[in-house]
Amino acid sequence: SAVDFDARLEDHQCLLVLVQPLSEPSTALWERAVEHIKRVRFTRLSDQPEGSRHVWLRYTTSYPADGSLWGDFQAHRRVLGVLTVGECDQDGGVEPLCRLHEKLMQQHPTAIDSRCLLFGAPGLEDDDPGEQAATAAPMNSKLRSTQCLLYPELEGNKLELDIREFAASLAWVLESRRLERLFDRHSPSVSVLPLLKAPFEDFVGLDTESRQFRRRCGGRQCKHLADLSLQLGLCREAHALYTEAQELLRGVPDWLWLAATLEGGTAAAAAAAAGGEDGAIDECWEQLRESCIHYAKYSPVAVIQAECAIKAARWLAAHGRALGAAEFVQSVVSMNMAQSETEKVSWYDSLARLYLELGLSRKAAFYTRVAALKCMAGKPPDPFQCYQLLLKSLPGYRVNLDKPAKGRMDGWPRLQIQLLQDLLVTARKMDDLPLAVSHVCQLLEWLLEWLSPAERSEACQQLQALASRLQGPASAWPPLMHLPLVRRFQPQAPAPHLRPLRLGSSQVGSSPFIFSPLQPHRRPGRAPLLWAQGEVAAVALQLCNPLPTELAIHHMSLLADGVPLESFPASLELPPESSPYPVKLLGTPRATGQLHLRGYNTCVLGVHSECVLAQLPAPVTVVPPLPLLEATANLPLAPDFATVGDAAHVVNNYALSLYAGERRQCVLTLTNCGAEPIEMLELSLQTKLDRETERNLIDWSPNSLQSQLPVPAGSVATLALQVHGQAPFLVSGGSPEGSRSALPKVVEVVVQLQYSGGPGLQARYCRQLGLALTLEVQPSLLISGWDVLPAQEPTKCHLVLDLRNETDYELELRADDERQPLLLEAKDCCRIPVTADRCTADSWPRAQEQLEFACRKHLRDTVVLRWWLPSLERGGKATLDEVPWTSHMLDTILLSPLQWEVQVDGQVHRPEQEYMFPVGEPLRLSVLLRNVSQGSFSHLWLSAVGYQDRQNGTLSYRLDSKAIFVGSDKLFIEQVESGGSQVHEFTLAFLLTGVYKLELSCRAHLSRESERVWKCCPPIEVTVTAQQ
Repeated sequence: SAVDFDARLEDHQCLLVLVQPLSEPSTALWERAVEHIKRVRFTRLSDQPEGSRHVWLRYTTSYPADGSLWGDFQAHRRVLGVLTVGECDQDGGVEPLCRLHEKLMQQHPTAIDSRCLLFGAPGLEDDDPGEQAATAAPMNSKLRSTQCLLYPELEGNKLELDIREFAASLAWVLESRRLERLFDRHSPSVSVLPLLKAPFEDFVGLDTESRQFRRRCGGRQCKHLADLSLQLGLCREAHALYTEAQELLRGVPDWLWLAATLEGGTAAAAAAAAGGEDGAIDECWEQLRESCIHYAKYSPVAVIQAECAIKAARWLAAHGRALGAAEFVQSVVSMNMAQSETEKVSWYDSLARLYLELGLSRKAAFYTRVAALKCMAGKPPDPFQCYQLLLKSLPGYRVNLDKPAKGRMDGWPRLQIQLLQDLLVTARKMDDLPLAVSHVCQLLEWLLEWLSPAERSEACQQLQALASRLQGPASAWPPLMHLPLVRRFQPQAPAPHLRPLRLGSSQVGSSPFIFSPLQPHRRPGRAPLLWAQGEVAAVALQLCNPLPTELAIHHMSLLADGVPLESFPASLELPPESSPYPVKLLGTPRATGQLHLRGYNTCVLGVHSECVLAQLPAPVTVVPPLPLLEATANLPLAPDFATVGDAAHVVNNYALSLYAGERRQCVLTLTNCGAEPIEMLELSLQTKLDRETERNLIDWSPNSLQSQLPVPAGSVATLALQVHGQAPFLVSGGSPEGSRSALPKVVEVVVQLQYSGGPGLQARYCRQLGLALTLEVQPSLLISGWDVLPAQEPTKCHLVLDLRNETDYELELRADDERQPLLLEAKDCCRIPVTADRCTADSWPRAQEQLEFACRKHLRDTVVLRWWLPSLERGGKATLDEVPWTSHMLDTILLSPLQWEVQVDGQVHRPEQEYMFPVGEPLRLSVLLRNVSQGSFSHLWLSAVGYQDRQNGTLSYRLDSKAIFVGSDKLFIEQVESGGSQVHEFTLAFLLTGVYKLELSCRAHLSRESERVWKCCPPIEVTVTAQQ
């Protein structure tokens, strides 16, 4: 018979009951009936003073007919009861089922009792559900009986009660047999006990009168009585009988029955809980090992030897002796048993189940795989069963086809590769192409790094060949995420000039400190990525080809959800074993919201893969559509541009060269290339200059820009920018050579355009676009010297300027419109006087800074130095804003707030008039001082001073012996109101001849540290002659 790989030591104390179907009842009925029957696991015998004892039942649905022949050798192998389950048909054929039952009973003559359980008998539906029809067979000499039990339905507990009664009858009959054997053993009338034999034993010619024979008979009878006692719950009595039988059989020696006795003694000790201590476990271990050794001496008991080893392995594993259990199982493996190929499959499969039960999963997987290979060795081969067995071996090799481990697979790569290759070959023999494709994908995806280059190439060729044989597209499971291997998957922000920006997104922290730790509401991190609806966006990838051959990717596109994404597939070829290769996948979002990029789709080696990333990138926010602006200027393009601040949004770089003081108009052409109108457009500048200089550098008309809004899609708007070449005209130090003013000046400007419109503007989004301008300002006209001289007219003054032509061309200089232009050669210098109106102050007194500012503004408006380069036809203006005027120069430039009206000897004084007086004749000067300003003056000193001009730059004020004043030469004026006047008359006489000059001045003390002096210009010149 076949080895029972479910054998346990507990089987020795169970009564064996065979349960079999009659006439193939329905599967559901059979399974439910067996379930109800197996609920009765034991019965009780209440014949002991210390209490009832349990008699256990063991049910089996298949048992060989010759198995009961070993009942004398081991009592638990004898079938003691038979239960048959049948289903009555509509005609109520009970008799045929009963005859089938009787036929089955003839195959098992050792059965004590039996029951024929029939369900669905007609004619009983209207009766009491608990009512049954019982037909008892006549009792024979072996006390065998049969009852046919009819059940209208399988409900309630009636069936279980009948099975309990059946179990009790088995126990009591067996108990009577035990008592009979016990009586015969101790009866003095029985001189020689019968010899119990195993089925294969033959004692022909054996001396039955010898002492050894009687010991053999007594030992075997004692062992058999121990088996019955153990089955009937008398574990301690059974253990004592086994011990006695061991002594008798060891002395014969009877090795076969001694082996069975040792096995039964171990079962009795285990049932009596005598093996809980380590010493007892070791003792039982040794007995089981000795039992297997004795069994091995007899080849006909190879099955019993194998089952003994299986029982020992299970028992030792339950007590934590895994190595000992593995040793017993290995002894079963090494047994040489004659088996067919089909039996070998069952044999190795059962061994695998046993190893798995012992916790040795890899051993179990190994023998499961051996069983699978045996399936293919049979005639004909069974690839389907082979495939199922290979699937069963996967967990032992740590391979999970449904949910692979994240990252690298653990376990033994070479074994896993071999196992997947076996699955692939089996699937191909089954002609299941999708399954074969799946296994190749698993091999390439999970174990690619462990494959040699040749194995990788071979696997790719197999996958391509299998995919070509499929009808329709082949889907890869698992997805081929390593073909190609994606090293980087990063959604790309649009180009800076296309990037949507939040209007008013600049936020200023509420804390007055540069850093404040008390800001829990602020979360550090990058700004969210924004894409615009309806515009092409990109995701940057870096791909690697781990194969030794070229990898052709016929289709690669983005995989996303949350927002509809129109993806544009890409096709490419990666060279063998390539390093990271940059690729961009494009797509267009068709709605607004949060776009979640999950991965990508590929078509590689003929199969389609949906690759979902383990670490997903941050979601992308899709904003409403925005207009698209394209800006150009009528200027030459520049090759590069040094950044000013954040100039990433600059789209074009332009260059412009101007001379200092030159102006040029630049026209911006703004084209709306998008589908939405431009409803908001703002222009600003980014430079490294201060605001005032920036405004003077480039100027435009905001009203002209706003008047062209909105700009429809496809339309054009223009804007004129006035660019002024600003550079210093003043030479520091007086020499142009080596001065910074003589060097070209480079100014970098970014013209920034912020625009929006359509739904994007309603959602408060915009875009920025920049045009970079590199402005080179070359020197034109330099001022190296300056002075201010009074003019003949009191309301005029002369500005004397030293000018230099710093250009490389001939320059025409025009100081005013009336004078002919002055020609200056390249790098030539000249000195020119420029007549200018004196500056009139509105109110006095004023601070020095205010007066200087008023003068500069006056000169800027009145004095214009125009220059022109005829060869280039370019021109401009030079200004005097940078000239540092001294206080004396300011007095000359400023028109006095006090108006002088002078009379000489009663005649009104004119600047060009000459006066001649004889020596000693008195000269009367009448001075009218009028305040023409809007303020009042106080504490004024009016004085008259005479001096002689030596015409060599020296003025002599020592006139004590040459002129005398009649009266005082000074007058203190307390206050002169606005519009008020003060009159005073000076009288003096000259004592010597000569040319004299009289200077009239008025001094005002503004504070303790400063004072102002106003003079009557020019001085009065008097020629003194000798008297005639």
